[in-house]
This record gives sequence, C-alpha cells and structure tokens, in this order.
Amino acid sequence: MRSEGSFHAAELDRHDVHHDVHSIGGNCGIPAHNGFVMFLAWRLRGALLRLACSASLLFLVMALTAGCPIIVPWPGDVRANGTRIVAAGLRPDEGVVVIADGEIRASNRDEEVISCVRHALATSRPVPRVFAPDAPVRAAFLDLQEGGEGLLQADAALQKYVTSLRLRYAVFVTLERGQKSKSEPHGSSGSFESTEWHVLNGLVMDLASGLPIGSVRAGTETTQRMMSFMGGFPPWLIVWLPQWTRDGKACMEFGREVAELLGDD
Repeated sequence: MRSEGSFHAAELDRHDVHHDVHSIGGNCGIPAHNGFVMFLAWRLRGALLRLACSASLLFLVMALTAGCPIIVPWPGDVRANGTRIVAAGLRPDEGVVVIADGEIRASNRDEEVISCVRHALATSRPVPRVFAPDAPVRAAFLDLQEGGEGLLQADAALQKYVTSLRLRYAVFVTLERGQKSKSEPHGSSGSFESTEWHVLNGLVMDLASGLPIGSVRAGTETTQRMMSFMGGFPPWLIVWLPQWTRDGKACMEFGREVAELLGDD
C-alpha cells in the first residue's frame, strides 16, 4: 500500500506533465490570421499551376499541329440588280428566247440559265414559253444583239422564225469571270486574300422593235483569306477562311430580275 507521500508526489508529476503539454501547444500553435494567409497562398499557387498547365497544353497543340491550317468555310455573297429602259409587258401567248454566249455553252450552263428564267416566269398563268434558239438561227440571234432592228428586218429566215413562234423578247446572256489577289506581310506573320467573281449579264431586247428594254446583272463573289501567325518554318498557326461560289443562287436571282423586268407595270 502506497503512502500518502507517494500519492502526493504522483499528483505533482501529473500536474507538471499537463502543464508542459499546454506550454508546448501554446508556443507552437498558428494564429488565425496566419492560417488565412497560408490558405490564400495555397489557392494562388493552385491557380498559377492551372494557368501554366493550360498554356503548356496550348503550346503543345500548336507545336504538334504546326503548319496544319484551321479551316472555317462559309458561303459567298450573291448580288443582283436590273435596269429598265422602257416599260414591257409579256403576254401569255408570247415567247422568250434566251441566247447564252459561247463560254456559258462551253461550261454546259446554258440549260441552267434557261431553266432559271423559266422558273421565275412560272408564276404567270399561263406560263410563257422560254427556250433556246434552234441551231440554224443561233448565229443570226447573236448578230442581232449588235444589229438591232435593221438586221431583224433584213434577215428573212430570222424574221420568219420569230413570227412563227410568236417570240416577243430575247435575253442575251454573257458570263463575266474575274479574280484578284493580294498579300500583306506583317513581320513574322502575314495574310493572303483572293477575290473571285462569276457574273451573269443579261440584255433584254424587244423583238418587235429591235431595241433593248433593259439589262440584268446577277453574280456571286467569294473572298478566300489565309492568315499565318508566329512565323518560323512551318508557321505555327494558319487560319484559312474559304468561301464557295453560289452559282445556282446567282442564276435564280438572274431569272427573278428578268421576270421582274418583263412584268407588266
């Protein structure tokens, strides 16, 4: 059995140990404001690491795709307009002949142009007759575009053809093509631009008088753009913005302008 003195000594030792533990905790504890600062530093370090990883990934992708273009295609523009010289009025029992030039025929687009005019006039009832000239009189029609009334009266075969088919108007169609390009260097980067256009020009003639009554113009235009950034060979980044020509849409607009010009005001 322990004596009273031994029990008292044990109590003192336990008190000393408890005091030492509290002393250590008080000396090594982190104040609240210091903990907040460490939390902010940890969040900032995480944000910087994420930013660095994103930048590294971007540079890695650019390095792996060096010289490979980023392609963003989009449709070209279509514009159409018509000019009327004198009033016109196509009657249902009258016909329209469409004469395409050699370039249109060579590209096998003459039937397309005729179809566009026919489709635009299809809203009339009954639908006016629209067709291409027969081979024997085709050359005479082409000359008529320059000779006018005098040539129509002088060419008996052409006059008979026009009268027998009750042709009232002739639409002479020519194709205009063009292209231009330019390049602009900007230090280690640069840009290239190419513009191309396809235009249908139409002259509408009154076969009764041999005089023009108006003109029509409809076409499509495209602009191809290419830009390179962060030079070197090959360039790190190429952006290509191609456009495609909309010849079908331009043809339909051409037909609408012809139909509007031939309409009875």
